[in-house]
Amino acid sequence: MKKWFWGCLITLSVLLIAGGTLPASLAWHWLAPVESKLELKHISGLWWQGQAGTAQISGQDLGQVDWRLSPASVLQGNPSLDLKIVGERVQANAQLTRLASGGARIPDLRASLDASWLAPLLKLPLLTPVGQIELRIKQLEVSPAQLPESGEITLTWQGAAFKGWLPAEVGNVHFRAKGNAGQWLGEISSDPGSALGIQGGWSLNGDQFQMELRLSAREPELPIAKILPMVGVALPDGARLLKVEGRIEPRKSAS
Repeated sequence: MKKWFWGCLITLSVLLIAGGTLPASLAWHWLAPVESKLELKHISGLWWQGQAGTAQISGQDLGQVDWRLSPASVLQGNPSLDLKIVGERVQANAQLTRLASGGARIPDLRASLDASWLAPLLKLPLLTPVGQIELRIKQLEVSPAQLPESGEITLTWQGAAFKGWLPAEVGNVHFRAKGNAGQWLGEISSDPGSALGIQGGWSLNGDQFQMELRLSAREPELPIAKILPMVGVALPDGARLLKVEGRIEPRKSAS
């Protein structure tokens, strides 16, 4: 009986020591979502505390990534990690839990990003968005198909402006949204007195989203008034109506 006990204890100790020295690259391959567009390079450290010298998402550089994984959460089947990103265009801190269902939970995320990240979304090829984006995410639940299920998202585009063909100031822009059971409602607005008046809403139902914005220049002589005809359709009062509909491509289930 004693030999059996000591044999099990020695075996367990060896496994714990060996497991504790597994490289960080194994942890990332395990935790990374299937079909993720996030790519880490120059990974170093151990599985529970690692670092990537370079991170990219869809070919865009994020910077250096550090993470600390909770061993207890791994034993419970829902690995949780604290994530930190430091780059020229991104500064972020987040808590992330990968669920046994294949989904994920983000209890808290705070990020500061360069507004140039908005360029693919705005689709204004002759203009580059400038300013700073402050992002806060709370209690976000993501389904196994990588669709947002519930939570709160707050985004502020501070000092919003454009450079390029026609430099123009916009003002601070705010986006707030709440979701539950895959149903999301949000509002988008600019500060009172901003060069560009923005008022509208955004919704997400499962994988289908809609956005409708009313855009108006505070003064017709402002540069932003010359950009507005490039966006949406004209309203009788001279403002512009922008409508966007689309679909978020869900992740396909593994066969």
